[in-house]
Amino acid sequence: MRFVLRFSGFAMTLASLVLVSGSLALGILLWHLSADLPDHAELARHEPPVTTRLHAADGRFSPTMTANQ
Repeated sequence: MRFVLRFSGFAMTLASLVLVSGSLALGILLWHLSADLPDHAELARHEPPVTTRLHAADGRFSPTMTANQ
């Protein structure tokens, strides 16, 4: 019985350490990967360039025209 209690205590301690270490590693990884992402306000103001496609009379695409706003 004593062995079972000691083993379960060891297993719980090990599981807790793995959980805390994994959470910490995941948090550091997410912090590192999100460091160079743009700000939310910058994304809200973003206006991508407009692309216009011209169709010929027979249905083919003519050259693409682009213009920045």
